Amino acid sequence: MQFENVEFDAGFDSGNLREVQESLDGFPELADRFTNGGKSKPIHSKADKTFYLWTRNDGQTKNRTWFYFSMQVKSTERMNVELRFMNLNRVQNLFKMGMRPLLRHEQMPKWQRIPTQPLTQYTSLGMEMAFCLSFSPDGQIHPQMGTMRQPCPPGKYYLAYCLPYTYKQAQARIRFLEKLFALEHLSSQIPRLKTRRRIYFHRDILIHTLDGRNLDLLTVSSMEKIKTSREVDIEGLYPEGGSRSHEFDKPCFFISARVHPGETISSYMMDGFVDFIISDDPRAIQLRDHFVFKIVPMVNPDGVYRGHYRGDNNGVNLNRVYDNPNKEQYPTIWAIVQLIQTLNLEWYIDLHGHANKPGTFLFGNWIPDLTKQHQMMTFARAMHLNSHVFDMTECDFAPKQMVQQSTKVENR
Repeated sequence: MQFENVEFDAGFDSGNLREVQESLDGFPELADRFTNGGKSKPIHSKADKTFYLWTRNDGQTKNRTWFYFSMQVKSTERMNVELRFMNLNRVQNLFKMGMRPLLRHEQMPKWQRIPTQPLTQYTSLGMEMAFCLSFSPDGQIHPQMGTMRQPCPPGKYYLAYCLPYTYKQAQARIRFLEKLFALEHLSSQIPRLKTRRRIYFHRDILIHTLDGRNLDLLTVSSMEKIKTSREVDIEGLYPEGGSRSHEFDKPCFFISARVHPGETISSYMMDGFVDFIISDDPRAIQLRDHFVFKIVPMVNPDGVYRGHYRGDNNGVNLNRVYDNPNKEQYPTIWAIVQLIQTLNLEWYIDLHGHANKPGTFLFGNWIPDLTKQHQMMTFARAMHLNSHVFDMTECDFAPKQMVQQSTKVENR
């Protein structure tokens, strides 16, 4: 999408931008979008140029909040550019609490928050959000320092709703872990790898998605109570063959993330957990000795790659199909359910991000069995004691949180 001095593109992994216009003159139906949207009033900003942007829906659904695109600025004069998103879902709460979209120059390794708080209001289309960016030929970036100040120099920028985590990043991360544990035979010469001699690590490709991407399964434990036998093949799974993980005589924790593509924070939470569980921390060593960890880093690779907010290829919320998934329609959920039925499962923890509530907390099940309910609440209490960012008071175990087709436990 090319305009004078500015070009937009979202044709890459996790990209989402449906349409860009320089004027609303061709959209007379939008003239009354504020009066039809409740008590909202138009938002204004001082800009030399305004672009009106629409995000792409997840299939035929109304989910359309995630955006991630590039903007090439070629101006040779100072220019204030307003970006006005027209059709986001109504997720105003987090922005009122200080959340800001992210910006990165192509030469910068790290993302930064946009310099000012965006303006938001509800309309008949959902939520409208606007903010300004200043550009000048005199603007500078400092890649070595990882800083960039307004006005920005011309160049290619990436903008996103929140910190992106793409399918490509997930695959690179898994390959890194494979290489790391492939160095086990060198651990006696490399001090930082000594602990990993006692760690069991295995990667499987559980199934391919509808678009042919990998649903990866990682197994992490210690060598305690490991068996010589391997897990059995399950019909319809493990399309690339190879050997299965060894079996263990201890219970299993199953942990997954990114069933909702736009909740990118869940991937960063998962990275943090994996870094911890393969570390020298005494708690991690004890956990590995007592449990097997089955990890699915990205439940919905197709939705992630397509830049969806909550849905799969067709916009379906996969967190609602666990009850009776169909292999042809929902292969990743079907594969997870088939696998879980073969495990000595102790816990299922599903990592999410919340659209309206800040902080780190847990939405747990409500179970009539008081012993099991007590165990679940004790687990949350243990999280609170071991993490300064975990807020026990924000956890919820009420029956209203139970959704029959959803996963067992949600950590948001």
